[in-house]
Amino acid sequence: MANAISPPDLFQKVVLKYPIHRAFDITIFFLLASLLVYRLLYLSNHGFAWVLALLCESCFTFIWVVTVNCKWNPVEYKTYPERLSQKYFSGELILTGSCNSLEFQQEHNKMKDEYEELASKIKDAVEKSMEWDLIGDFAIFSNMERKNHPTIIKTRVSGLMTNAPFMLNVDCDMFVNNPQMFLHAMCLLLGSKNERESGFVQCPQYFYDGLKDDPFGNQLVVEHKYLGKGAAGIQGPFYGGTGCFHRRKVIYGSCPDDVGNQAKRLTPVHGGLSYKEQLRIFGDSKEFLRSAAHALQGKEDIRPKNLPTLVEAAHQVAGCGYEYGTSWGTEVGWQYGSATEDVLTGLMIHARGWRSLFCTPDPRAFLGCAPRGGPISMTQQKRWATCLLEILISRRSPIVATATARLQFRQCLMYLPFLTWGLRSVPELCYAVLPAYCTITNSRFLPEVHEPAMYIYTALFLSYVIYTLMEYLETGLSIRAWWNNQRMARIHAMNAWFFGFISVILKVHLRCFADFCAWDHRSAAATHGVDHGIPRQATVS
Repeated sequence: MANAISPPDLFQKVVLKYPIHRAFDITIFFLLASLLVYRLLYLSNHGFAWVLALLCESCFTFIWVVTVNCKWNPVEYKTYPERLSQKYFSGELILTGSCNSLEFQQEHNKMKDEYEELASKIKDAVEKSMEWDLIGDFAIFSNMERKNHPTIIKTRVSGLMTNAPFMLNVDCDMFVNNPQMFLHAMCLLLGSKNERESGFVQCPQYFYDGLKDDPFGNQLVVEHKYLGKGAAGIQGPFYGGTGCFHRRKVIYGSCPDDVGNQAKRLTPVHGGLSYKEQLRIFGDSKEFLRSAAHALQGKEDIRPKNLPTLVEAAHQVAGCGYEYGTSWGTEVGWQYGSATEDVLTGLMIHARGWRSLFCTPDPRAFLGCAPRGGPISMTQQKRWATCLLEILISRRSPIVATATARLQFRQCLMYLPFLTWGLRSVPELCYAVLPAYCTITNSRFLPEVHEPAMYIYTALFLSYVIYTLMEYLETGLSIRAWWNNQRMARIHAMNAWFFGFISVILKVHLRCFADFCAWDHRSAAATHGVDHGIPRQATVS
């Protein structure tokens, strides 16, 4: 028997190498460590300002270490959408038991032959194509674009809205910029050798209406390139709340198949739930329970659908009281209890042992609206800082998940630079007021100009400036964009993040919900014509 030719891989994992970046990472770390040693050696000779500077610089060193951890092993996934049909007809993607019947196999083989015949005809037609003038009854189509017409795109997208094993989550103020994005995502979801490797596929969030040179520092282009691809080399990027393809069974709370007995401790959701357990977890809709059972078991529901029954069930599960007494929001679906439910949901998925993938096709997958004003950007940053810090100090913290679940240690460190935004504001603010304090008290926190230790500060400052500037220039941004982002980073840290930190303190100790702010989406959109990046989610399955 001749050896069957295995189908090609749907994606390729490319390990990125940045030797110059690594050299700067190590250099800056050793300079920070040398600075701390210098502080400790002369601690007894100085007063309060010196001690405060030591504490602040210790925090800066820790932040640098966890940030470098995110960037240390960057990877990129190169997808091949044109190979999907070959992969499908090879039979490797037929995973469910309902597809093993003789009738299905006959239809599958017939469709395979017809597909190859159709592909051959299309290829021949393209080679023999001729330009024609559209006249008569077809004149109405003469001004239509030959590709990517909006109506055609909507028709294709509507054909995907089905009860599939995968779901797309995207904000309502974003649109699909790459018409092949769904194929790129399917390459990653279907091409993984193990489902555990692709719990969800996250696409970076880019903006089409960003101001020139990013004056408010909220476009995050450099962060996506270095931190996003770096996180992909660990356990995967965190869930960003939009532009994400999920496995339905993962959103339903299941663990990877290879977790074993530990799965019962991580989640009560699995493919062998009894009817009583299903009622407690998913609610009392029989139609939805049947659908959830098929999704968790990896099976297809091939029974004839009764449309009136499905419509009635849809009204039932959409009711505001349906979730009461169930596990929705805690063990199933998006996590409740935080305004940054996206990060928390992704953290819980990683804690169950799933990995995530970072998809960066060209052209960009999705585009959305960026906040176009300073106050709006500051409000957004304060909300993020508040809610991320709440996650850090809660029982669902990544530190707890690393100790009790299946969150990798380096993945825990990957979350910390973002969850500590509120905490980082304190050392930044203290370090900023040290010069004024030392002037008033006639003390100092820096070495004298003639002391050799001054070379450490000079080298550290120049290394950091060159390093960050190099990142922006390599990303295609300008020097002014780099300066704007450095400026706004300090403003965010000492204003929005600091007030986020204060909000958490008030919540914890005084039970005061100080960070609640009402926002009228309709009035904002009517006034400014944009949604300012405030997310309103839509899910397509």
